[in-house]
Amino acid sequence: MLSRIARKFVPFGRGLSRRMPGLANSSLGRAAKAAVRELVFPSTQTAWRRSLPSNKSSVEEISQTSVKKQSWRHKDRVAKFTSEFIGQAVDRTCDIVLCCAFSGRHRLLARVIAESLASAASVRWVLTGSTDEDEQFIRTMAERDSRITGFTCPNRPLGQKWQTCVRKAVEVFDYDLCCIVGSDDILSAKLLDTIAHRHAIAAEGVGKGEHMPSIYCALEWLVWNMGTRSNHSPNIIRCSYRLQSAFQPLGAGRFYTRRFMDSCGGTIFDSTLDRLLDDRGFQRIIDQGGSVEYFSIEDGPLISVKGDWGQMNGFDAFLEADTLQLDEFSFAGQALLRESLSSATFRFLAKQDRMAPQFNFSKIPTGAEPDESTPGS
Repeated sequence: MLSRIARKFVPFGRGLSRRMPGLANSSLGRAAKAAVRELVFPSTQTAWRRSLPSNKSSVEEISQTSVKKQSWRHKDRVAKFTSEFIGQAVDRTCDIVLCCAFSGRHRLLARVIAESLASAASVRWVLTGSTDEDEQFIRTMAERDSRITGFTCPNRPLGQKWQTCVRKAVEVFDYDLCCIVGSDDILSAKLLDTIAHRHAIAAEGVGKGEHMPSIYCALEWLVWNMGTRSNHSPNIIRCSYRLQSAFQPLGAGRFYTRRFMDSCGGTIFDSTLDRLLDDRGFQRIIDQGGSVEYFSIEDGPLISVKGDWGQMNGFDAFLEADTLQLDEFSFAGQALLRESLSSATFRFLAKQDRMAPQFNFSKIPTGAEPDESTPGS
């Protein structure tokens, strides 16, 4: 009953938070958002346990699970490296290790990396490419910054490529959070700061009876459309899942906690699949009765960049999806992004011809080239 009532007030609450961001980000506002999320998206261990079977059926469930594990071993396979592990990784202790499996799109990925390094949080990267150009890009980035590492492996199945990336990250680094990032998904420095700070507070409260979240994730994000072939005029779209269809959070920007990753052996992708790769990690959290904490774009925006290059889900696919709520956000979004992104990343997004050489591999762009929009550069 309370859940149904809370759902009806969600649109009103979102509108109020957009008009009064100061109130929304205050202690009272954050507490109210957390309470509503808990009602609409039950995520604490107590809530998840409501759906667990009784003691009698749990015995049968355990026996079925053990049989499944024996027949699903191939889902945990990792790929063979086609290059050495690149990067020195001198300091392996960090707040967040970011994992990205990619192919091409080097200029945009370099900006994704640069934005994360502008965060006050301690971050490390594991990049997983597949081509010779990808390997050259990883080497270039690793030589410029010791926080960046990576390797190459076969591109298919994509689930295996992603799982190999994650497995290497959890083996190499001593981390608090393991974050999944797409090569066209920019996590704002503000978001990384927010999540690292929020997790530090949660970790301090564990011994006082507080629940440690298993994951921090998003149900809403921004889409920045840079495509020149699109007939659609909006430049920035605020995108969120409709409540009745939000059975999984957004795949990008999932921050899995160290405790959860240790509990599942770092296995969060299905190595046999090429689509719906990230369902497995979230399903494991549900099965364990784990706690889920959602963040909003006011906490720090996550930007999905769409343009004239190969993508699993293009901009038109977003417009046609009946599971998504889309709001034109260009004017308000500009102000939010100016506040949340580094100035270099904001200028990068605003200058659309930065995306032009996406598939020109004669020179590997790193995103660190001189900025024509900066006087004197």
